[in-house]
Amino acid sequence: MAHNVDETTRFTSRETAQLQAEAATLRDLGWGNAISYSRKVFIPLTTMCRNTCGYCAFVKHPGQQGSGYLSPDEVLKIARNGERLGCKEALFSLGERPERRYPEARETLRRLGHATTIDYVIEACRLVLAHTSLIPHVNAGTLTEAEIAELREVSGSMGMMLETVSKRLMKPGMAHHACPDKSPVLRLRTIEAAGRLGVPFTTGILIGIGETFEERVESLVAIDRIHQRYGNVQEVIVQNFRAKADTAMAAWMEPSMRTCCARSPSPGWCSTRPSACRRLPTSTTASKITSPPASTTGVASLLSRSTTSTRSGRGRSCPNWPGARRRKATGWSSGLPSTRPS
Repeated sequence: MAHNVDETTRFTSRETAQLQAEAATLRDLGWGNAISYSRKVFIPLTTMCRNTCGYCAFVKHPGQQGSGYLSPDEVLKIARNGERLGCKEALFSLGERPERRYPEARETLRRLGHATTIDYVIEACRLVLAHTSLIPHVNAGTLTEAEIAELREVSGSMGMMLETVSKRLMKPGMAHHACPDKSPVLRLRTIEAAGRLGVPFTTGILIGIGETFEERVESLVAIDRIHQRYGNVQEVIVQNFRAKADTAMAAWMEPSMRTCCARSPSPGWCSTRPSACRRLPTSTTASKITSPPASTTGVASLLSRSTTSTRSGRGRSCPNWPGARRRKATGWSSGLPSTRPS
């Protein structure tokens, strides 16, 4: 059943308290009061990517300073420095399949002796395993089941942010336009394939890139469904969007702390109203929620319940959000569905 934009924001104080209490119970049953973390060193194998996400400051296109691939020697230098400083994990971060877009990427891979970026990731993981005590964690974006099977032999775990299940954000003027690898279907298939192969997997959602409160809930429920079936989701990251210079969304309003903490606004108010989109302190970072082994079906049921709303019709934006009338000079839309019926 389709919901209106502000339907799922209509949690009462009692329902919010119930949800928080259930989540706390599951956390305590699974992990007690222990907080775990991994000392890791980041290895940005390539900064090139075939996607053009509106918020990304990591990617460098050919010709830009910092664009390219690390050499095997550079990979080992970073890994050994991390090992010397006490790291236990080598986290490979990289753009997705740049060789499918850029001839420069294909040429660099050819000189390195590989046809694809994933092939080079596998070699880099083998180097780290052979010459250091670090365990590779691979964050290479969307992957086929065959690629995951190969990477499983040279890594301890893998990861990829789901970000959102909203296909709407792939439309022109939205955060994931011209980003073929940000298709929610492809990203969910990757997480499912990792589950079938028993690969521990980190994923999560990104808050504040134009998704609705309902779409955040649907994204978390989608992750939960996969974990209930395969039990392989080791960590769920709830990451807040930060506006960065020299990106298409540099002028985009950041989500408030209240929004990032998933606290429901007062009844009748859209969670993305302008007053909720003030800038966060510089010290704000992503929060991480580790998945407990206990079932979260009750939480998902509460989050995804259907409610009745008279504030807006199907496929229409919250009337409290004037963003559609305040499009920025960059051409980016308000991030909410069109005010016209779909």
